[in-house]
Amino acid sequence: RLLQDDDIDATGSAKLLVADCRDLPIPTGTIDATLDKGTLDAIYITGKEVFSDSVKELTRVTATNGIIVCVSAVIPQEELLNAFQNVVGGSGGDCCWETVLDGGLAFADSGEATIDLGANMYSFRRR
Repeated sequence: RLLQDDDIDATGSAKLLVADCRDLPIPTGTIDATLDKGTLDAIYITGKEVFSDSVKELTRVTATNGIIVCVSAVIPQEELLNAFQNVVGGSGGDCCWETVLDGGLAFADSGEATIDLGANMYSFRRR
């Protein structure tokens, strides 16, 4: 979802949204891209049920072909990948995520690898 006029405040800055990650005040299927740097980690620490509910909510608000990029240093790789593969929700179907980047090294076309920043990068595309 691109920024709309009502997403911009009087100073010309994007509005900050503070909400419960399990019940976002965002219409279904309207977000094209989400960048997560530590939010899912913090949610995971609070409990696996809250984490699972949050992934379901991300599924609901993400548009078809939308992408989530997640930088995580806390969630075990298998649990994060499984959370997106085993989610049921979104617009009412079974799992709808394609893993684009699985937390392993990423290579540029030139053959150069990413450097280790102490965290792993994951990305998922909604089908």
